[in-house]
Amino acid sequence: MNRICGYNVTFSTNPTEQIMKWLEKLVYRMERMIAPVAVPNLALVIIVGQFICYMAAQANPELYGQFILTGAQVMDGEVWRLFTFVFAFPPDSMILFALIAWLFFHFLASLLEHAWGTAKFNLYLLIGYIAAVIAAFIYPTIQATPLVMASSVFLAAAAIHPHLVIRIMFILPVEIRWLAYLNWIGIVYMLIVGDMALRTITLAGVINYLMFLGPMYVQRMQNYKRRAEWNEKVAVQKSKPRHTCTVCGIDSNQNPDMDFRYCSQCEGAQAYCEQHLRDHEHIVGREAD
Repeated sequence: MNRICGYNVTFSTNPTEQIMKWLEKLVYRMERMIAPVAVPNLALVIIVGQFICYMAAQANPELYGQFILTGAQVMDGEVWRLFTFVFAFPPDSMILFALIAWLFFHFLASLLEHAWGTAKFNLYLLIGYIAAVIAAFIYPTIQATPLVMASSVFLAAAAIHPHLVIRIMFILPVEIRWLAYLNWIGIVYMLIVGDMALRTITLAGVINYLMFLGPMYVQRMQNYKRRAEWNEKVAVQKSKPRHTCTVCGIDSNQNPDMDFRYCSQCEGAQAYCEQHLRDHEHIVGREAD
């Protein structure tokens, strides 16, 4: 038995399964802890903050640089960046694009909050926020923006509602799971070709996804494995003949039209084909073994 973060974890022959169970319990306990202070419709609060910062940056574009998070500048005393980066929205974005992005984010966030509940959704965003802050201090020169959390919300919504149809440019219908696959390809690409700083901020953007949805995928794989094993057992049972002649060995699979009968004078369940039903030596006593 191992102890991790105060929890007893017993590793079996499948440590991945045990880790996922531990994560599931950890998320549940953390969810209960923040439930009393959870903020309903937190996504709307974030959007309102981003709108205010966006409009302020329109008046003074230099403000955007004061909103984003870099660990080096926080260590120089600019502690407000720990909070303002959540509301930083690129001022060079067209207002129409910004409105669409906010509506889309609110739509996906509402799906998650409805599926998970307010406390769990708050926790999901909180872990994404903490991961981004930690990444910014590991590599003080990298910039953390709300895109890190927005991407994790998109991936989570796609995992829970994979067949949700999104109309690109309001015309082309595409299931959200395909867009998520493209997103994952980009994430894997950055993890492969990026430097350590880029890899760190990329992992920070999916750590909450792995914590919350990793157990779901492990459960799916377990169900798939059990289903495959069950189907294999059923196939083996179906392949076994129902009747086999005790004398010649012909069975119901080899000759499905053959009429097999069981001899009442033989001990045990002794089956015989039509040819040997009346032409066989009766099995009694030890011969039945």
